[in-house]
Amino acid sequence: MKSSFFFLASIVLLLFSCDDQSNVATQTSSYSIEIVDSVRIDRIIGSHSIVAAHPENGNLLLLTKKGDNQMVLVMSQEGEIIKEFEHLSEGPLSAGIILISATFFEDGYALMGVGNIVTYDANFNVKKRIEVPLSLGGILATRSKFLRVIEKDNRPHFLIFYGPKTEKKSTEAEYYNEYNLLSLVDPENETIEPYGYFHDGSMFKSGKAFHFIRTLFEPIGGETKAIVVNDTTLYTFDASGNEIDRVTIPFDDYVLLKGFSLGELGLEEQMKMREVPGAPLGLLHTNGLDIISYRSGIPEQKAIDLFGPNRENYYKEVYERVNPRKVIILKDGRLVSDVLPIPQKLTDLEIVDPFGNIWASQNVNILDEEPEVVTIYKLRIVEN
Repeated sequence: MKSSFFFLASIVLLLFSCDDQSNVATQTSSYSIEIVDSVRIDRIIGSHSIVAAHPENGNLLLLTKKGDNQMVLVMSQEGEIIKEFEHLSEGPLSAGIILISATFFEDGYALMGVGNIVTYDANFNVKKRIEVPLSLGGILATRSKFLRVIEKDNRPHFLIFYGPKTEKKSTEAEYYNEYNLLSLVDPENETIEPYGYFHDGSMFKSGKAFHFIRTLFEPIGGETKAIVVNDTTLYTFDASGNEIDRVTIPFDDYVLLKGFSLGELGLEEQMKMREVPGAPLGLLHTNGLDIISYRSGIPEQKAIDLFGPNRENYYKEVYERVNPRKVIILKDGRLVSDVLPIPQKLTDLEIVDPFGNIWASQNVNILDEEPEVVTIYKLRIVEN
């Protein structure tokens, strides 16, 4: 099954304005994304996420629910469920009451729960438990990609988003000087180190408060691409978390988050309708290309007109209509695609496999009832 869902970018001169003029694209060709195939499976009911692709065979790791328990599914590229693991909230095989994320690791798997990372063999027998204390300000999200694998010192390490290593609060300026974007876990020595920091001049060091910070990240061998949600900076870090590159993402019509006052006053400001900030939704990398999905945001006055000064008229349907999901493609920090819409029938672009395929799940939330089978889409980047 093959169909094109993104508008094919024509061979044109692309001129996009942004703060960093070095990122303005001047191209004679550009890229688009096509659906090239799809698979249908009946083992998944309702919401699910594709959280990892095997680095060699391309099998996909999915997280979903079965009753009150989380399910970990291994799916082939043809849609065959080749392994199932029912993750209980407690017991000798459990990673904890909340299953945050999962990935392929060595000859088996790794699951991250609250307070630990557990590694398993190919049959989901526990191999090792690594204690990972939750940091102040950490965000818990089930079925996330908060657990990834990065190469360092010629062996695999875990790269996780689990909250900063600081005792400061987000209402204090020093919090943002100490804030580490990610954490690096050495599974052999069971150590945890901060990984990546905000650069000098970052909006997060502007003397304002920013709450619920979250980092999107994509390890690539011994390096990592990272974006902090609501920001416009694409970082590249080495295996130890040192910044080796930084570019401004040329989003279109992007509404920056102004931040809140430090201290208690900022907590009161959060109750009022302000700008709806732009937000990166996903970050993928394949064949030298960065694929970034996002929403542009809504300016303050328009947001107040739509939703009321105290959000009393907020409707999700209106929000999604006036602030749609989009995706752009960068190469060496330069824009090489049109701004491409993401169809409503898809969730976000979720994972890239070792063959350069992008995988996305069917958005079942827009359906009137849960389907008996769920479609998972395979996509490719196409150079026009």
